[in-house]
Amino acid sequence: MGGFLALVVGAALGVLAWRTFAGPVHVPTETLLDEPLPTASAPRRVAVGPSASATENNAEISRANNEAVEALEAGDLERAIALLESCVARAPGERVFAANLAEALARRAVRDHASAGPERKSALLDLARAVELDPERADLALLLERWRAAAEVEANFAAYGSTHFELTFDGERGEILRGAQGAIDVLERAYGEFVTLFQRDPLLGTGRRIRVVLTTRAEFEHSTGLGHWAGGAFDGTLRLPIEDFEGGRDGWSQVLRHELAHLFVHELGGPKVPGWLNEGLAQWVEETRPAELQRARRALAGRELLSLADLAAPLARLSEPERIQLAYQQSLLFVAHLMEHHGEWLVLQLLERSGRGESVEASFRELSGIELDDAHEQFRGNF
Repeated sequence: MGGFLALVVGAALGVLAWRTFAGPVHVPTETLLDEPLPTASAPRRVAVGPSASATENNAEISRANNEAVEALEAGDLERAIALLESCVARAPGERVFAANLAEALARRAVRDHASAGPERKSALLDLARAVELDPERADLALLLERWRAAAEVEANFAAYGSTHFELTFDGERGEILRGAQGAIDVLERAYGEFVTLFQRDPLLGTGRRIRVVLTTRAEFEHSTGLGHWAGGAFDGTLRLPIEDFEGGRDGWSQVLRHELAHLFVHELGGPKVPGWLNEGLAQWVEETRPAELQRARRALAGRELLSLADLAAPLARLSEPERIQLAYQQSLLFVAHLMEHHGEWLVLQLLERSGRGESVEASFRELSGIELDDAHEQFRGNF
């Protein structure tokens, strides 16, 4: 699925959202593991030649490992895995090779697990082997545990497909079965809007579809490990707990838009998009934005706001619910401030340049002529 699949980790990509004062939280993949997979374990190169070993055999293995690291960094997972398999076979006691192979297998597992196709089944096998190869990677062990829990929940689910999505749910839930097309319509409409807004089509030419899993609250908590406070999650799959499908349409339709927006943000901006930008944009595209902006302004009036540094990491990592709520409302309003004073083009350029490895701070300075911290202080002055 190209870029966005390579960015998702375990419980992956989206960022936590707080849509109302006491409303549900939409959990980012980053909160389910300490770090996204692409940065959790940087593949290691090794020295080649006499400094590594006095034997020609070891030099050849070292070169194969380094070629594999290059392939992994370029996104060529199959080549990287083939090279690293040969390294591990020829030097089974070398931990660097085993750890690199575990990383490569985990990345392929994440890519395939997000798919609606048959390759999802092999993802669990890849991840299980990665855990065996690198037992010190607690993040991978936790991810494997959650994938297995999700597979247990979804074992007998029905699927309803469209051009870009596969909706998966308990076929015994008649209200979802009857209303599945309505959910698909919400998703397809949002997908078209976001392709236009972000100027990026994550599925173009891939032949893949995005999985959307609708569960009960209990099933959601079992498969994600999240508590009652979570309103949704994105881990390459859009996951929503829905108890009242027919009566709760206004709520779940906005959650779907929000979680789908995170996919586009990561597709364009990569894994290092600041929390405030990721979450602010995901709220910005909700159809209830006017009401949410008003609510956020009332909530922030007269309060001491968070610093931009506080808002840089995934916002779900903030410890206190009240502080989390403040962070999401502030992120929405700061993105709105940038849209108003610098334009939509600049905000989207911050994303695009982030995807090229440039920092948001440096990009903002170059595009606007002022420091991002200064823009944030100007914003804070409104409250």
